[in-house]
Amino acid sequence: MPNPFKIMRISLVILIAAPLLFLAACADLANTYGTNLSASEYRQQAYRAVDDNRYKEGAKLLQKAINMEPRSEDLLLLGDLREGLEQYRAARSAYQKGLDAKPSTELTQALVYHWATLEALEFDNQEKALELSTKLSEDSPAYINLRALQAIKKKQFDAALKLATQVTSDYDDQEMKGWAHYHSAQAWVAVGNESNAFQALFFAINHARGHGLVGRITRLWEELKQQPLPQ
Repeated sequence: MPNPFKIMRISLVILIAAPLLFLAACADLANTYGTNLSASEYRQQAYRAVDDNRYKEGAKLLQKAINMEPRSEDLLLLGDLREGLEQYRAARSAYQKGLDAKPSTELTQALVYHWATLEALEFDNQEKALELSTKLSEDSPAYINLRALQAIKKKQFDAALKLATQVTSDYDDQEMKGWAHYHSAQAWVAVGNESNAFQALFFAINHARGHGLVGRITRLWEELKQQPLPQ
């Protein structure tokens, strides 16, 4: 006959050990999924998520790093991720906060360009985009790209194509070339030249670096495949 006291002792051990094992497992999961980490560790997890195309997760992890340690370069990346996710108000906020953090001259130019482009494309705030463009060097590809975009908004498509071609021909910056080809595609779509629009998008995706730009190229490509161009 089993010893009832021995059974009771075993049961008590299980009752005590099970919650401890559960808590230990929870602690392991917390470490795995980024709880109680440093800003640097959150940042590294965010980079890995982005590299794996897990953009929503990457944005959340990067936001945690920024909350602990605001850095302009992280806010630039966060804004770009938000644009790729079509979270445009959150992207605008990231660029504004990036500039508030007093970044280097190079980062300032990048943040201003992305913010100005966002205002023009997604909020149709041409006045704000023009105001921001004055903070860019007039001989920079970013400034010329913004002029091309402004020309498109004014329906000055020949001028837009000329400015975009200037960027693709005269500058080596791959991201700026990507944006210039994208603006060319926008202009070609507006005048009803589907063949040239597709060609411009092909070049754009081969030069594109940012998530926001890649998303816009992809969406325009899909729109062209599904809808007839205006005559």
